[in-house]
Amino acid sequence: ICDTAKPLFSYEHPAWNRYCAVAKNQYGNGSTLYFATMFDDTLLEKILVDYIKELPITGKKLTSQAPVFPVILRRGQNEYGKDICYYFNYSDSEQTVTHRDKTGINLLNNSPVTSGEVLRISAWDLIIVEM
Repeated sequence: ICDTAKPLFSYEHPAWNRYCAVAKNQYGNGSTLYFATMFDDTLLEKILVDYIKELPITGKKLTSQAPVFPVILRRGQNEYGKDICYYFNYSDSEQTVTHRDKTGINLLNNSPVTSGEVLRISAWDLIIVEM
């Protein structure tokens, strides 16, 4: 039962309907989510993406077009000051991801990568784009 937290989801059950399934609470300058149950991947992703979109995060904002597991996106900068995108495929099947950053070059095969291009990542492989 929530006291200072804001209920986001409640149970639809005759014995549990007075209890909160997901709550959001503020503390100082921060906030957190509390989960009292398990969700399927689709609903859990929506809850987390909606929550993260509300946060005052500096840098790039999370969008609904951001890659999702099994594709993982990591960013960095190389010794030449160039931005790097690492696309990891953590699955045993080919995956696709749309490159939403600046035009660059695939460092593993020296091919150009344009913004908006759909990249195919082989099973358990990666693509590294330098921009």
